[in-house]
Amino acid sequence: MINLTQQEREKFAAFLEQEAESALGLAEQAEKLKTPPTDSIAKKLRIEVAANRIVAGLLRSTETDTIVGT
Repeated sequence: MINLTQQEREKFAAFLEQEAESALGLAEQAEKLKTPPTDSIAKKLRIEVAANRIVAGLLRSTETDTIVGT
């Protein structure tokens, strides 16, 4: 298991969201072409968009706890 700091989680989540936006733009362009190879490419890109958004959401929702000894 890899432990990330809150800052690292935030940075990775932002990266995933940027990747999702880029992939979404590519998917929309591929869908406009309406040809068989680009249909499957668009579908794959939309799946990547969803996956990136889910992981980014999970990273942002993770709470950090600190245990301090007495």
